[in-house]
Amino acid sequence: MLRSCSEPNQDYGRWLLFGALLLCWRPILWEAFSGAHINPAITIAMYTWNKFPGDRIVPYILAQLLEAFLAAAALFCMFNLKLSAVEQLKGVVRGESGSEITACCYGEFYPSPGGLAAGKDPLQLTDLAELKKQVSHSSAFFCELLGTALLAMLVFAMTDLKNDGAPGGKHAPIFIGLTVSVLISVIAPLTQAGFNPARDFAPRLFSAIAGWGHIALPLGKDWDG
Repeated sequence: MLRSCSEPNQDYGRWLLFGALLLCWRPILWEAFSGAHINPAITIAMYTWNKFPGDRIVPYILAQLLEAFLAAAALFCMFNLKLSAVEQLKGVVRGESGSEITACCYGEFYPSPGGLAAGKDPLQLTDLAELKKQVSHSSAFFCELLGTALLAMLVFAMTDLKNDGAPGGKHAPIFIGLTVSVLISVIAPLTQAGFNPARDFAPRLFSAIAGWGHIALPLGKDWDG
């Protein structure tokens, strides 16, 4: 995500592979501690189908939000100077219109404005306005709904003990990670492929505090661009 904003159009294949491996590793790392519940949408879906206790929903979601917030803070510490350089090069001020090109490293925007950070010419706000017209609110909602539903369906299929066609517990994280990578490669150009409320909201909250303000948390007329 951060690479796509700070250095767009460079070596996407390598970073997609890195993301796929990371998505495969995370369930393996956290399975023994929490069942690898890193997505509130999956947690709520599992509760709906009586696969998760209701009294753990709030603590788990709070932990998921905290994890994503701390991850955003870590990225800020590592890449803030790089993002500042991009903003200076493109002639945008953090927290004002145009800084979506760097705010997208934290929250999901639609369509993805990261490509506008390419090149050395100053950003034209008219280009950003034209870009926003390419994906409507309803289209973005449908993309995220479809991607999250497909992800949930695969998670349930991979972890269902009655499913003889499933690859087994040890291999499930690999298939889940690869599926998320495929979904991201298709949907990310449209909505940045959130699929996870915690992964979007918590980093948005951090970036709003870190200087992006209403650009990170668009409300009212800001939501309409």
